[in-house]
Parts: sequence; C-alpha cells; structure tokens
Amino acid sequence: TGDSQKNSPPAENVHVEQEDPLSHPPAVPPTNLRESLFSHVAHDLQLTGEELFQLRRIRATVDAAFDPMFTIDSTGRIVMANNAATAQFGYTYDEFIGSNISIICGGGHRDRHDEYMQRYLKTGVAHIIGKVREVPARRKDGTEFPVSLGVSEMKMQEGEDGESSVTQERYFCAYVRDLTEQKRQEKEILNSKALLQ
Repeated sequence: TGDSQKNSPPAENVHVEQEDPLSHPPAVPPTNLRESLFSHVAHDLQLTGEELFQLRRIRATVDAAFDPMFTIDSTGRIVMANNAATAQFGYTYDEFIGSNISIICGGGHRDRHDEYMQRYLKTGVAHIIGKVREVPARRKDGTEFPVSLGVSEMKMQEGEDGESSVTQERYFCAYVRDLTEQKRQEKEILNSKALLQ
C-alpha cells in the first residue's frame, strides 16, 4: 500500500467552471410568475449582463408608475401588468397574466371588448386606439369606478431580418387613471354652486 501511494501521480488542480444561471431556464419555475417570465425572456434573448440590467430597470420603471399599466396581445390577453394595476383592481399578477383584459371592463363593455378589438384589427378604424376616453372600470370584487383610459398600439417584429420567418406581432398598451376623487370634487363644486343659487 505504501508503494502504491509513492507511485501515485501528484494531484492536479482541477478548475470547475461555474455555469451561468441564465444559460438555461430554471428547471423548477420560481413561485412568482413574474420572475419566471423574466427568467425565460432573459434566456430566450440571450441577454448580456448589461442588457439584463437594462431590462430590469425598465421593469422597475413600469412598476414604479402611479397609474395602472397593461400590455395586451392581439387576442386581448394580458401579457404585462404593473404593481399599480394589481393594487387598483385587486387581482394578483399571476391572475392577470393570460387573462382577457375584459376582466377590468365595466359598464356593459366587458362582453363586447373582443368585438371591439376584432373590428379594429379588421378595419383599422380606431374608436379607442390612440385616444384617451373616460370609461367605467371594474375591480375583482365587482365594484365599478370611473377611469381615464388611453390605449396605444405597438408593432413588434419577431424573427431575423431577411428571413421568411419574420412576423409582425401587434400589441396594445393601456394606461388607466382612477377618476374617483376627481369626480367627487366635481360633484362637491356643483353642490356648492347649487346652494349659492
């Protein structure tokens, strides 16, 4: 045994390369859907450290907004919602993602939202897109309240330039502002004027 130890080659310093955690999507998705989506986007886009930082900064900026913000696809599915949206409407982020945006529509527009969307996609005639309108909104608990709604369209190209696989996806950004306090103040002013008459 002693001879075999003497004749054994000297141990080499073996360098074990650390694997980049973003090189593969997590095998077990995070419990938070937002972080899960973020991890997969970072993986799919093969982001560098700086690009990943920029993406996180954009996400933080959206979440820091005072007013609810949504991004929906051409079928009306919610693909992004910020913190203000979850606080205002009572849904969690996980409940929002994948749901139809009509869940926040009030005043009878809930059942007709998809009709509005398809009509615009077919005709190109905008009734809400590119404009700001006052509409009723609906919380998860069923209560409705007045909001200012602005909707803008963005077109994103998917695929590589020069390839036949390039497609253009259409998305819509919705910006919501609660008008409850404004309406209350307007009502008080009208009541005060009525008392003075």
